[in-house]
Order: sequence, then C-alpha cells, then structure tokens
Amino acid sequence: MQKPLYYLLKGTTKLLSALPLGFHRRCGEFLGIFALKVPGYRRSVVDINLARSFPDKKYGELKEIRKGFYKHFGRIIGEAVWFGGCNAERLEKARIIRMTNPEEINRLWEIAPSVVVMIGHCGNWELACGFAHYAPDAEILVPSKDVHMVYKQLSSPVWDAFIKDNRRAPMSESRDEVLIETSSVMRFIMTHKNEKKVYVFITDQYPYEGGSPVEIGEFMHQDTQTMVGAARLASRLGMAVAYLSFRDASGGGYEWTYRTISENASGEDPVQIMKKYYQMLQEDIEAQPCNYLWSHKRWK
Repeated sequence: MQKPLYYLLKGTTKLLSALPLGFHRRCGEFLGIFALKVPGYRRSVVDINLARSFPDKKYGELKEIRKGFYKHFGRIIGEAVWFGGCNAERLEKARIIRMTNPEEINRLWEIAPSVVVMIGHCGNWELACGFAHYAPDAEILVPSKDVHMVYKQLSSPVWDAFIKDNRRAPMSESRDEVLIETSSVMRFIMTHKNEKKVYVFITDQYPYEGGSPVEIGEFMHQDTQTMVGAARLASRLGMAVAYLSFRDASGGGYEWTYRTISENASGEDPVQIMKKYYQMLQEDIEAQPCNYLWSHKRWK
C-alpha cells in the first residue's frame, strides 16, 4: 500500500507544482492560519515556547508572533508541495535564496579539509543541502556532489521518501548520497575522511531518544540540552565550522549568511562550539521571531 500512496502523492504534487510558487505560499499561509484557528495544531506547545523565550513581551506581542509563526509554517508546507513536482532547472530559475556572502563558504572550503555547516529550524531548512543550486547567481566553489545533509528518518516511509525527494530535487548527480541518516553519519564520514566535503547538520533539536544530552547553559532564556555530534566530529577531524543564518527575505524567499564559528576546530571543546552556535541562532530568532519552528518541544 505504501508505494501506491507515494506515487499518488508525487503525482498530485506534480500537477499542483505547475501553479506559481507565490500561489503555493499564499495557500500555505491560509492553511497555517486555519491550523491555528480550527484544530489549534500544537497551540499549547507554541504558546509555552513563546512565553518562556520572550519573558519581557506582552500578551498582544506574543499573539502576533504566534500568528506570524503559523503563517510561516504553512508557507513552508506550500513550498514543499511546489518543490515536490519541480525539476532542477525550474528550481534554479526561482532564485529562492539570496546568498549574502558566498565568499565565506568558499574561503572555508579552500582552507579546511572539510566543513561542518550547522543550521536551526529557521527559514525553510529543507533547502539547506541545495545551496549550490537555489542561489545560482552566487559563485560557489563547492561541488553539489560534495554537499551532504544529515537527517533523521521519519517514521512514515511515504513521507520520508517524499521529503527526501524534495531535499534532493535540485541535484542531478550523486542523489543517493546527498542525505545521510543519523545512524550512518559516522561511518560515512570516516569512509570519506580523506575527501573534502560539506556536512550540513540541523542542530537545534532536543537530543534524540537514546542520545547523550549535553548542557550548554541558556538558549532563549531557558536551560538547554543539545546534541554535540557535529561539533565533536569537527573537533576530532579538524574541520571548519560555520553557522548558516537563514532569514526570511522581504518579497518572498530567503537570505543566507555564513558566519564562521571555527576555521579549524581541531582539539576545541565541542560544548564551546555549540554555545557559539546557539548564540548566533538566538540573534536570528530575536531579529525574526516568526521565522522559527516553535511547534516542537525543544526544552524538556
């Protein structure tokens, strides 16, 4: 039954993706507000996260952030439908990303054996492994075949396959190795340790079940535990570490900025690397509060 469901989903998104991206974004925003008003999707989680993260804001301000978040969340869903039926050429033409400083990722690529790029759930994180294509005007030295995104496999095989297709949509080569499941990342990196790569980690989740939570102090005014796998790998193998700022751009699309955390993390304390990362992430969230995924339990 799973294959027919997958082909039905892909066929539907193929048809819908013929409509303009702006249409999908507007429909997504409507869907997000509907999710807030009718079923109240994870509203209690959102309200608790916002109240604790912005203790100085009044109720009216928090209410506006909540509304903006649900519109943002719905827009991501609308974009996912559009991506699901597009080919690489159309995705490049859309120019979804404006990269403010491609020279920084190019510099790290040239001086380091490999680069770890850490991102949070800001903007549309589903695009993170396609940066060589979504901003075609930027001169990127990193070959797309050498960019790999680490991901956690979804419990639904159908949705897992769909999301994987979306994340790999702009790639025309080495598609099978674009995404690396968390359980396989260490083996993959050690197998390719003599090859220059960029590894993209979504790094703001609460530690997975069975993981080893590490205290990093306060993040968004709350005591925070996190995973340090990406920082530990960079420290062990002497990789460069960068934070990818993923802000919502006016008029649609996103603005990317690379901020270097370490040019060579060899021997550095992984906890200190993570503290720098979370400080940068907090700056982005405070600048654009609606642009973060508030519907997940990041603090427990």
